[in-house]
Amino acid sequence: MQELNIPYGREHVSFQLPKDTTVEIIKAHTPPEHNLDQHVLLIEALDDPLGSKPLETLAKPGQTVAVIISDNTRPCPSAIMLPPLLERLQEAGVQNEDVVIIAALGLHRQMTDAELEEAVGSEIYEQYSVINHDIDDVVEVGTTKRGTPVEVFKPAVEADLR
Repeated sequence: MQELNIPYGREHVSFQLPKDTTVEIIKAHTPPEHNLDQHVLLIEALDDPLGSKPLETLAKPGQTVAVIISDNTRPCPSAIMLPPLLERLQEAGVQNEDVVIIAALGLHRQMTDAELEEAVGSEIYEQYSVINHDIDDVVEVGTTKRGTPVEVFKPAVEADLR
């Protein structure tokens, strides 16, 4: 038998296969000319957003802002994406205490404090309100064509800017 050890999430999984099994490990390869700096891409997206004015023209001093992020079941790099976005809000005059960062859980379990901190990064976690979406604290905002009620987390509805 041959033993294989492959990455799985943040861990590794080991298993055995018969010796005569052909195993080929395929790794994604991005040609060097396509390696793009994440920070540069974020800044470019904030400078020229699709279908919207730039954030700093939408945000005003004194406004409350809800920033909605994915929960920990999605591989979204919120800790990388948030700093440039929050910096733009600060430049527009929005105070840190007027910003709430909401983990959009859907029907997933609540994230722990440690998971929320990991999702946004320690510095942001300490400086901003970072909370879980709560299915028991919603506001009905309308109905679909089929009559299904549409409910949205109350802090997101109440924010001046989302």
